[in-house]
Amino acid sequence: MIRKMLALVALFALSLPSNAATLDVQGGQLVGVNDLDLNGSLYNVTFRASTCIAIWSGCDADADLDFQTSADALAAVNALAAAIDGSSYDDSPVLIAGITETFLGRIFVPYEVGNTINGGPRRFLQVARLLNFQTGNFPADQTDTGATNFSDNDYGSLGGGVWAQYDEITTVPVPAAVWLFGSAMLGLMGMARRKKA
Repeated sequence: MIRKMLALVALFALSLPSNAATLDVQGGQLVGVNDLDLNGSLYNVTFRASTCIAIWSGCDADADLDFQTSADALAAVNALAAAIDGSSYDDSPVLIAGITETFLGRIFVPYEVGNTINGGPRRFLQVARLLNFQTGNFPADQTDTGATNFSDNDYGSLGGGVWAQYDEITTVPVPAAVWLFGSAMLGLMGMARRKKA
């Protein structure tokens, strides 16, 4: 009877959600990170070798972007760096989808759309970035924030880099009925055990 009770408790514990970040690898390349914990919220992150305009609804307003402050964007790249750290994708940036340079991979997270530069076709875009250096030949990986400018029509000249798109995961809480059912089952097992004794 005790074995059955322990088996039910173990099965119940295994059914609870896990919040560990996992690397999303397809065809030997890292295409993103799933279940990335960022200040208590979970995100699926996808690396995109596309344009800011294509990814973030025109990329012409801060509200289009996944984050709107430098602190949030920097926290996002730091969490991403921690998830990748120690993996073969940290050692060799070219294994990250969309990155073509072997010695340095740049992963960008935009947080603020700036004005055009001198009224021309270029626009400032504030970004947080992860500089993922190849292990052994270069300095340690770094994260920072700053302004970069891109062509107003594509924001795509990343030079060996990719955008990181963060999609927040809506978690479904375990209903109270499940907890009540579990505790009721344990109580019934305890009562059955007493009757046998």
